[in-house]
Amino acid sequence: MALTRSGIHHHISKGEGPAVVFLHGVTMDLRMWNAQVAEFGEAWRCITVDLRGHGRSARLESGYDSDADLLEVLDETAVGRCVLVGLSLGGYEALSFAAQHPDRCAALMLVDAWIPGPELGGWAPPFRVARESGRPAALEAWLHDPLFQGARRQPATWAALQTMVGENDLRIWTERIAKRPAPHPRELAPGITVPTQVLTGEHDLPGFRAVAEWLAATIPGAAGRPPIVVPGAGHLPPMETPAAFNRELAAFVEA
Repeated sequence: MALTRSGIHHHISKGEGPAVVFLHGVTMDLRMWNAQVAEFGEAWRCITVDLRGHGRSARLESGYDSDADLLEVLDETAVGRCVLVGLSLGGYEALSFAAQHPDRCAALMLVDAWIPGPELGGWAPPFRVARESGRPAALEAWLHDPLFQGARRQPATWAALQTMVGENDLRIWTERIAKRPAPHPRELAPGITVPTQVLTGEHDLPGFRAVAEWLAATIPGAAGRPPIVVPGAGHLPPMETPAAFNRELAAFVEA
């Protein structure tokens, strides 16, 4: 385990193969990638990152810059270019980084990425509940969101999710902490030319499956390939169906 000089917590596996950086979903942390590190960590250089405001990383501060945080991780781990894998919020951050730092991103995998827009319909995280009723109410609403219906059917996955979310202060929702101004990922997607694979869980919410379709059709690096649908998975394929997800990940990284 290590911290960058700005306080971004990350873990590096012992492998000497391709550098693969994993970015987790909102309110989670790097532990959501345990099954991937367990399978590939001896062969690949797996770098799992706690996004700012999550896990053991520094707290959110006004004007925070996720791209700068990730760039610092790469610089301090001596990684020139990496395969970037992001789920949900991690997909949002991975897309932004790949578009603005193509010299540091060799390939991009977007897993049930959260990209705000019309495809999501009326779905949204519990922003209003968090700001009007506070953390306990937001925690209850979030853990019982339909987004996690698949995870709730798997005792081990559900327990791990509850632990990660329960340890998050939820300030990302309870307080209005603005990021550094940056282009929206919807503006950046048409400029991404690195090899890109889009994945979605078979049973994820319709809005997220629609986002996956939009990404696959919009990102030039996806080469017009439709999203890969992970059988049996909901919003969290790396945790809910790790064997199936890992097969797709290995095929992409080792292509």
